[in-house]
Amino acid sequence: MKLWFSACIVIIGFSCFEADNRSSKQKCKTNVYAKKFREESSENEVDLDYMSFPDTYSGSGSGEIPVFDQDEYDYQDCNIHDKMILGGPSNSGYNPNGFTDCQPSQPIECDPNYRYRTMNGTCNNLLHPLWGAANQCFRRYYQAHYTDSGPGQNASCTFKREQTELNDSLVETIRARFDDFRKSVTGAALPQPRQLSLNIFQNRHRPTEDLSFMFTIYGQTVAHDISLSDFDNLPDASDQCCAQENENDPACINIQVSADDPFYSQFGVTCLNMFRTLACTACNTNKRQQMTGQTAAMDASIVYGPDDNVARELRTNDGTGDPRVNQHAALTSVQTLFLREHNRLAEELKQLNPNWDDERLYQEARRINIAQIQYINYEEYLPNLLGQYYMSEFDLWVQRGSGGTRYNPFVEYGVWNEFSTVAFRLHSMIATNVGALNLQFRNLYSNPALLWQGHLGEILNGVCTVPSEKYDRYDVYDITDFLFQRSETPYGSDLASLDIQRGRDHGIAPYVYYIYYCSDGDVNIQSFDDLVYNRIISQDNAALLKRNYENVQDVDLYVGLQLEYHSRGAKVGPTAACMIAREFYSLKYGDRFYFEHTGEAGSFTAAQRASIKQTSLSRLLCDNTYISKVQVNSMLLSSKSNPEVSCNDIPRVDLSLWKES
Repeated sequence: MKLWFSACIVIIGFSCFEADNRSSKQKCKTNVYAKKFREESSENEVDLDYMSFPDTYSGSGSGEIPVFDQDEYDYQDCNIHDKMILGGPSNSGYNPNGFTDCQPSQPIECDPNYRYRTMNGTCNNLLHPLWGAANQCFRRYYQAHYTDSGPGQNASCTFKREQTELNDSLVETIRARFDDFRKSVTGAALPQPRQLSLNIFQNRHRPTEDLSFMFTIYGQTVAHDISLSDFDNLPDASDQCCAQENENDPACINIQVSADDPFYSQFGVTCLNMFRTLACTACNTNKRQQMTGQTAAMDASIVYGPDDNVARELRTNDGTGDPRVNQHAALTSVQTLFLREHNRLAEELKQLNPNWDDERLYQEARRINIAQIQYINYEEYLPNLLGQYYMSEFDLWVQRGSGGTRYNPFVEYGVWNEFSTVAFRLHSMIATNVGALNLQFRNLYSNPALLWQGHLGEILNGVCTVPSEKYDRYDVYDITDFLFQRSETPYGSDLASLDIQRGRDHGIAPYVYYIYYCSDGDVNIQSFDDLVYNRIISQDNAALLKRNYENVQDVDLYVGLQLEYHSRGAKVGPTAACMIAREFYSLKYGDRFYFEHTGEAGSFTAAQRASIKQTSLSRLLCDNTYISKVQVNSMLLSSKSNPEVSCNDIPRVDLSLWKES
């Protein structure tokens, strides 16, 4: 079954298994701040002296499959249950409770022998059918922090979309029952996001030495595949929160711009438009929760859609599985690449198995396409983002050859609010130069015409040849002054301001809470000097925070993460790496359909699994565009160790392994 996709117009716990006598908390202890940092080699890069790495790494894939006996091993999810008991910093008076799963309004029937994923993500975990499903509340490390926040009950709850569409009185009640964003521990208001953007996230070009811009674009594609926040809207369906008549509407969380702003003042702009994320309403927790509209799994829902209705529509008409597809043309191009790959797979499978009906062709092509995307993520993307230490510590390496892994139904599965809203927003890595057509990144916003004109291959090839920016406190103008710029205006919005405000909208706890979490309570930051003493950020960056925040416990998570020293071998600091690695552990071992798992209804054969591991993002570029030559790993810049090669020399999946006699 082919999919029809208008690329331009959208019509539509980290678990522990060691068999020893330690407590479950000790078994799971992963303290990324266990020892002091060595002297930094640059502003954001240091080595950790407790990390020792071999000169070369061949992966952890021995081909052996660990066998877990529930009677012998403790399946408790240590990252959620044990670490949540630690609470926040000791003087906060904050002790978050555990995770509570809201029951579905109607029983969900699951077929344990069905070999394909459901479109909406239900029935992945047969014990908890809603885990990882679309239209569920995000999970949380800490309870939502709003003005009235104290200890409360966490929740994963079904969001009843029809309630907000059809019952206006309910919407107004929901809006009114939540207080404003958190304030400083002194009781004063937190610094304005735009002022933080100007003071901290300065404009500077700081390219990476090794990562191509494709690395960043692929990462954004993954982010869109596993989470989507719906936004509130105005009763008149306008998008002008900054209009005087709308500025006090509960749906609006405008960002104030000072009259002397060095950029916006020349245009008379004093407000940046922004909507609140829609509340998740099914569970009465008295805490505002947010919903994710995508499935948690890396299941290419950006291509296939997050439910059966959207999937059926996409199989016969134009459209896409993600409403953000046209956000910028590079993102559109990568999603189109995965769409083309589905159709290529379907065509070849049809030739191999002419007796397969339309549904079988569609599901098998989808299944292989998803497996390839998962492999690329864990083999090419994450190792270059996290480095060897975090890949090994969280057991994220792909097994070698036909080696497989085991699904663990006791791993709490889903997407964490702090991950989606903050830790995986690697926006400072966005570059200005896209390497194609003499365009800058700001020229790609809402510009699907570039694909209509046949430039998809040029854009994809271009982002493989230019570097990503570093993850740090420096952003390019394309996202701080010209974000989503419209043709009729000489300016855009400011992504750093939006990201800071979105974290407050979601009630994300202060930055120091997550240092405490990722250190298993060993690092309790009480002052700005503590950040320097523990070698988490530089003295200059600590002084920068002190000039902008009244107290270290005021610092926004989004701000703090980007000021950390990078962990050795990683492109991010230890707190971001901890949160990202923990999330992808959940999405690997908590996903029953993850491509390496054996012994499940949807498992591949050993030969198929080994063949899937022959693919690469470069192979997909070769198979679905005019590109005839590309570097072996397209997420890395061309070099002696990563040379450009002919597409004829890049391995591919052997689809004959899917031929049925």
